[in-house]
Amino acid sequence: MKHFFFAIAILAGAAQAADFSTSGQLTLPYSEFRQLLEKSMTPKEKLLPVSQTTLSTHLRLEIKDQEVVGNIRSKVLNMATEPALVPLIGDSVTVMKVEPPDTVLVRKGGYYQVLTAPSSSVEVTLQIGCRGRKEDHTTIFQCQLAPSAIVSLSLAKLPEGQKAEIPGAQWNSETGDYYLAGQESLELRIKKIQEKQPARKVAIMPAVVSEATAAMRLVSDGTFLNSTTWTIRHSKAMVWSVNPGPETQLVSASVAGRPIAPVLGLDGSFEFQLPENPNPTRVELTYTGKTSAFGPVRGDLAVSLPSTDLLIEKSDWQLLLPSGYAPVAVEGNTDFLPGELPNEIRLRKELSRNEAPSVRIYYQKPETNKNQ
Repeated sequence: MKHFFFAIAILAGAAQAADFSTSGQLTLPYSEFRQLLEKSMTPKEKLLPVSQTTLSTHLRLEIKDQEVVGNIRSKVLNMATEPALVPLIGDSVTVMKVEPPDTVLVRKGGYYQVLTAPSSSVEVTLQIGCRGRKEDHTTIFQCQLAPSAIVSLSLAKLPEGQKAEIPGAQWNSETGDYYLAGQESLELRIKKIQEKQPARKVAIMPAVVSEATAAMRLVSDGTFLNSTTWTIRHSKAMVWSVNPGPETQLVSASVAGRPIAPVLGLDGSFEFQLPENPNPTRVELTYTGKTSAFGPVRGDLAVSLPSTDLLIEKSDWQLLLPSGYAPVAVEGNTDFLPGELPNEIRLRKELSRNEAPSVRIYYQKPETNKNQ
């Protein structure tokens, strides 16, 4: 009944616009009346809450220096009864290829948008590239994303020494993909991994020579006999070597008061096996060698003590020249201390390592000088 009155209202409106006859009556054919009646009874078309949408978006990207290359694959749906543009990705990226080739891609409103036919769905793939910006040790890539129910991102293997960070993304450990649902932009941060230097233990000297004392006696042909004693602090058993210099011959050796025969190294050094000892170990070495012969009146010659790779806190050295000779001057890497005898020289060297105490002695015969 309601539709009937509505039809009568329509007819009344039509009648007002018609040209009435003088009788005040309007006559319509039945067919026209029926069309007006059916039209009034047709329900209005319901509007959809969403006309078009992006169902899913998947990005596959690869890092190359300061550039990102890859593709974005989107599934879009147009539910309207007329063509529509559906956004895919922000236009800050560069599009290099579109699949399918006949796809109509439009750049509008800050996005690349695809033209869709009425009531249709389509899958579009864009090959894209984007250049990042540098911030310290980080390269940052950014672009806008079109609203989509599912947004996923997969990254190719990063170069050695780099790692990826995507703020707001959820990482799937099984697939290795990142999910960015609900985000309107993508920020990809590629950081250089700052390699941490492995912790290294500080090297501690295995032993220290707290004191070395030497007594060297020379004769007029340059032959000398030297005896040196080292007091060595060490906490565990070790091999220690000392080099007395070229053209020397061992006379005797002992470790902790026990005579031993040291091993002769390829460089002429003597190697001693020091036992584990909570107390300092005394090593004694006596050897002979030869330097320049003494002149009849005056001259000079050079002599030195054995060298070792251990730190020597203090070395005391007593030198006895042949009887009748007296030192005039001494130069070298030691401190000169006056001796008690005319032909005696006392020397001292402190804090040395891999450096043998050595001196050059200038001498003369005092009685010869007086006669002249």
